[in-house]
Amino acid sequence: MVPGTILFDPKFRFHDGKTGEKLFVVLNDGRNGSFITVKTTSNDSRYTFVYGCQILSRYPHFYLPKGSCCLDDHTWLCLDEFYEFDADQLFQRVTDTRINRIGVLPVDILREILSCVTSCEDISEVQVEDIRAIWQELKLR
Repeated sequence: MVPGTILFDPKFRFHDGKTGEKLFVVLNDGRNGSFITVKTTSNDSRYTFVYGCQILSRYPHFYLPKGSCCLDDHTWLCLDEFYEFDADQLFQRVTDTRINRIGVLPVDILREILSCVTSCEDISEVQVEDIRAIWQELKLR
């Protein structure tokens, strides 16, 4: 699975233990045994309509307007919660079609997202290091 892959999980488990339908974006390539992801929302009640990185907002996010990528609607990547999944388990869930691939973000947008994410308060240093390595590789393309 490549960074920028957008996945749909009909039984996504949130940090509070609840489950529900959710689109989420993979930020790394899983080479260290896990995938770092962020959930998305199309609910605009907390977010701005300003394209791109908004990490100083009360609710940190990255806004993708409708038509900017393969998503059907205005979409906000929620940058106040990061989800980590075991790489083998996530691959298996995708292979078994318990999670569906929706598409992949364009590389130029992914670069912006990864740059933004590395400055977020709610991401661990280990996750930042992994994402910076991916960002550096994309920068060379």
